[in-house]
Amino acid sequence: YKEFLIYQEVIPEGGQYRIAGRITKEEDGELKTHRFIRSDVLSNKADAEELMLKKAQMFIDQMSGRIF
Repeated sequence: YKEFLIYQEVIPEGGQYRIAGRITKEEDGELKTHRFIRSDVLSNKADAEELMLKKAQMFIDQMSGRIF
């Protein structure tokens, strides 16, 4: 997404899934990584992964790509 790679890494927690993941991008030959964990939890893993992707894309858009 806009030259970033987004990894959905939701965390199982008490029968639900917490939104979490990584956003990476190569800059000047170096791989930069931003990890995040959100307060959102969902009961379905696929739904949690989809929401994580949307939140990561929104974060990239809001930060105008200046994440690292």
